[in-house]
Amino acid sequence: MVLQADELAPLSTWIVAPTSTGAPDRSFRPTIEIDGAPTRVVVDQMAAVDHAVRLGDFAGRPTAGELRAVDRAVQVVLGLR
Repeated sequence: MVLQADELAPLSTWIVAPTSTGAPDRSFRPTIEIDGAPTRVVVDQMAAVDHAVRLGDFAGRPTAGELRAVDRAVQVVLGLR
């Protein structure tokens, strides 16, 4: 899942968090739905990647509630809260 602001899209790297259907449940790993499957956003493994090389196909956009949950998880993982 791409985590950085749209305004930074022209950069060659994007900040992302991997998603997983098998990652253990943690308070800082919110669940979103991708193609009808509950999927955890593993924000404790955020990384900067070259989007031209390392990202898969577009899978959709999170709902407003899912995005709020991801925002809260990022704050917890980075100690901003």
